[in-house]
Amino acid sequence: VVAPNARKRPPSPPPPPPKPQQPPPPAPSAADLDAREREIAAEHEALERQMAQVRRQRAALTLQRRERELRDEAAATLSRRRAQLDARVERDVENLRRDLADREAALGRRRADIKREMDALVLKYEACATEACGAREAFQRAAESARAAAAEEASQYQRQADDAIRARLEREAKQLGFKMSASPRPRD
Repeated sequence: VVAPNARKRPPSPPPPPPKPQQPPPPAPSAADLDAREREIAAEHEALERQMAQVRRQRAALTLQRRERELRDEAAATLSRRRAQLDARVERDVENLRRDLADREAALGRRRADIKREMDALVLKYEACATEACGAREAFQRAAESARAAAAEEASQYQRQADDAIRARLEREAKQLGFKMSASPRPRD
C-alpha cells in the first residue's frame, strides 16, 4: 500500500557498461628504459632540491617562531622589571615625601621658635630704645637743672659781690665823709 502523499523515487541509473579490455602495452626498449631512468633521476634531484628548500623554509619558520617566543619572553620580563622598578620608585618617592614632610614640620617648628625669639628681641629692643629716650630726657632735664642752678649760683654770687662792693664803698665813703645815696640793685 502506497501512501497518497508519498513521493516516488526516481529510478536508479543503469550500471555503466564494462570497459573494454585494452591490450597490454608493448615492452619498452632499453633506450626507453634509460630515458625513463634519467627522467626519474632528474625528478628525484628536483624533489631533493624541493625538500632542501622546504627544510630551509621550515628552519626559517622555526627561527622566526623562536625569535617571537624570545621577544615575547623578553617583553614579559621587561614588563615585570618595569613594574618592579615603578614600585620601587613609588616606595622611594613615598619615603622622600615622608622625609620632606618631617623636615618641613621640623623647620616650621624652628621658624616658630625663631619668630618667638625675634619677638622677644624686638620687645627688648623697644624697651631699650624707650629707656634710652628716657635717659636722654632725664639728661636734658638734669642739664637744664644744672644750668639753672649754676645761673642761680652765679646770680647770687653777683649779688653778693655787688653787696660787698657797695658795703665797702659805703664804708670808705663814710670814712671820707661822704654819704652814699641808696642806689637800686643791679638787675639780674
